[in-house]
Amino acid sequence: MRFVRPFTLFLLITLVLIPLSWLPAPWAAWRPATCLPDACFCEAIGTGFIRQPIDTWSNLAFVLVGLLILEDVLRPSSIRSNLLARRRVYVIVYAVAVILIGLGSWFYHASLTFVGQWFDVMGMYLLGTFMVLYNVARLRPLGSRNFAVSYVLFNLALGFSLIVVPELRRYLFGLLLVVTIALEVVIHRQRETQIRTIYFIAALLSYGLAQIIWTLDLNHIVCDPDGVLQGHAVWHVLTALSAGLLYLYYRSERGNLSGGAGNT
Repeated sequence: MRFVRPFTLFLLITLVLIPLSWLPAPWAAWRPATCLPDACFCEAIGTGFIRQPIDTWSNLAFVLVGLLILEDVLRPSSIRSNLLARRRVYVIVYAVAVILIGLGSWFYHASLTFVGQWFDVMGMYLLGTFMVLYNVARLRPLGSRNFAVSYVLFNLALGFSLIVVPELRRYLFGLLLVVTIALEVVIHRQRETQIRTIYFIAALLSYGLAQIIWTLDLNHIVCDPDGVLQGHAVWHVLTALSAGLLYLYYRSERGNLSGGAGNT
């Protein structure tokens, strides 16, 4: 019975989204995404409300992972004594960011509009900035207020950059990942903690495989525009899995951690 609630919510969200595919497409009047006309990954672009169906619906993997994480944090004994246990709002922020990645990317691939592109990448930034700031909090006391202010300001700046210089979006997200990994190295060298590193390795492997498939799909190297199996859809599923594995990694940590002190 443990997973009844998240799967029920997932089903309800899916049922709410399905009727949208029957609506007439309004996207011609919207500013197009920068990938148009011929760089929006492999899947053929349709004329309906959902322009890339496989790439669109595969994003629900993020929604499911985020709901499962939220369910986990609602169980009092589920998180061990670590920073996540002391500041459970971190888990909520993480889970909501994962859900927003799915919904934002769903909108992006359905519409292929500039607005959809903004929501798509903004969800990724919400998760990326969380990972960076959470690792900082694991190293030294940060405090809830400082964390929240930093999180909001960083994402406001990144959201603005998506409007002014959208071509930098992938490089900026890549930078967030590099900083996250670098901070992980520092944490392992400076802190005496017990943590299941296998989850982090699995998350990296899942993301690395997803990135290879993403590249092959984007450049039409392995590509069947009308096929049921789309490389970019596989990217969505693998990166959602990576986000879930990273949560399990953070969740498993025990030992000498910061983050408990500071302003609240």
